[in-house]
Amino acid sequence: MFACYHLHRPTQFLGFILGTMAWVWPAKQFRSNWFPVILHGQEGTFVIVGSVAVASGAFL
Repeated sequence: MFACYHLHRPTQFLGFILGTMAWVWPAKQFRSNWFPVILHGQEGTFVIVGSVAVASGAFL
């Protein structure tokens, strides 16, 4: 269902489906939403740190 929300990007459907399953499976397996919440927090941290590093010229 999540992939259907992104109909404007048909080439990325498989990635959306697999990515969504990567978040949903641990939550269902461990019967807790903490694992996906922690993963999502780490994902955001990497994006912010990477963006700051690129903007500051650390990777030039």
